[in-house]
Amino acid sequence: MKRIHVYTNQANEVSQDSESSESGADPVFESKLERNPSRIEQWIGRLALLGDSPAALCLSSLFLLLSLTISFRTVRTPYEKLGPVPVIDPTYFFDIRGDDVLNNRVETLLEDQLLAAYRKDGVVAVRGLVGGTMVERLTQESDVFINDQLEQRPSRSRGSTQFFTAKHGAIFRNDTASFLQLALNSSVSILAANILRKSNPTWTDTTNIRMLRDIFLSKDKDPYICGYHVDDLGFWPATPESDGINAWVALNDMPIELGGGFALAIGSHAAAWRHDAYLATGASANLPPGGYLDANDMLEKRSGAGTCNLKEVAPHLHRRMEETKRVYDIKQGDVIFHTRWLFHRTVAFNQTLVPRSDDPIYRRYSIRYAPGSAVIPPGYSTELSVLSNGENAGRTTDEVAAMDGPWYPKVWPTVDESELAVLGTLAREKLPIAEERRQARMKEIAPLIKSKVKHKRRTSQTPSSEEYL
Repeated sequence: MKRIHVYTNQANEVSQDSESSESGADPVFESKLERNPSRIEQWIGRLALLGDSPAALCLSSLFLLLSLTISFRTVRTPYEKLGPVPVIDPTYFFDIRGDDVLNNRVETLLEDQLLAAYRKDGVVAVRGLVGGTMVERLTQESDVFINDQLEQRPSRSRGSTQFFTAKHGAIFRNDTASFLQLALNSSVSILAANILRKSNPTWTDTTNIRMLRDIFLSKDKDPYICGYHVDDLGFWPATPESDGINAWVALNDMPIELGGGFALAIGSHAAAWRHDAYLATGASANLPPGGYLDANDMLEKRSGAGTCNLKEVAPHLHRRMEETKRVYDIKQGDVIFHTRWLFHRTVAFNQTLVPRSDDPIYRRYSIRYAPGSAVIPPGYSTELSVLSNGENAGRTTDEVAAMDGPWYPKVWPTVDESELAVLGTLAREKLPIAEERRQARMKEIAPLIKSKVKHKRRTSQTPSSEEYL
């Protein structure tokens, strides 16, 4: 059988048998097939970056595999997008005596170092500010709060609650003169005011600073903790434009190895990713300008899965905060000052080191200070001053004090004696009514929160109304 060679005008050779004419095959069609290879042939052609020999194809494949590997590695995870872990300074305390603060004898260099650390880290710890006598008085006066809680729940079985006791407005209670003195007219209030006003360049020596909220807290062995968060409106009732400082006073020793204290994410108040954390927890930083219309509106518009649940909804942010956390080895009388916007969390007791027979209750007193220009959130609220008088919503703390009494007493430049004179009247006449209204509002909100949480959360823990507000 002889072979016939057919050449196209592009000089492409096509071979066919002489039987092709007998079978009806078209030499021109077959030539087109060879000029139009199959998809597989086209793919192989593209793959053959270095030639179409077997060796070249193998090298091309290896090159392609390497390129794909590099490409996948350049797709960064949410955690990798946070960048390198910043280096934080070791835990340390500033040694400042209360008398030195009261008599304006704090050395300029020491004060400058304190302010620099506060601006950088968002927190400073001071030892020696509160003396033993004051701590003893605070402990005795706080017994009434502990005993009230024990009477309400003798078995100490309450479900998951991060604090055994959380008493807002300790200064308004009977027989709590020491809380009143510490919060309004002490080395703690003076140092807090100095740190706050000197951290805001536009403020002056005469800028009013007020106590926004005071809370006596006690932590027991309940393993539940509130994850990293900034305080929500229930604990910090001011719109997000306002700066603020929290003075956290330890009434017990809290050794690191036993737990029971709290951890602070150093530098988180200024971190580039902080806004993502605000969204994940529904922080008050994202409060709508006009507030909320009602409970449903609040739950619909609030982002995230609740104040305490960052680890579940944004584990990469929780990991970064854990890597930059600072936990202080706390002694009785220590004071930790931290900015309103520093992320922090409670620390559970170490159940393996605390004997079963022990049932410790660690006490602490938290005092929040803000400028007189701080605005009480407008709209739907659980804030006591607003529940007492709805017109207080949207007012500054200075305006509330002038128009409706010392719900937020002034501590700087001086304590206002006229406010102190009517503090007792407010506590007797207005506060009880406001607290009744708050309890009713919390009952209204609770089932809505549970419904919302079941829809949003993946874990079995359910936050309380306190946490979500």
